[in-house]
Amino acid sequence: MSINNISKHSRLKVLIRLLNDNEQFNIACSKSGLSINIAKKLLDKNDLMK
Repeated sequence: MSINNISKHSRLKVLIRLLNDNEQFNIACSKSGLSINIAKKLLDKNDLMK
């Protein structure tokens, strides 16, 4: 499956899993296929950091 076919929601789930595994934020963004700015916006929008 191409990374382009993965939804932002799925990428966000991967990002959160990596962060829960103590991955550095910038590395987790890269591995999940999200830019740092988009990741921050998605996290803010979904209010998952509380």
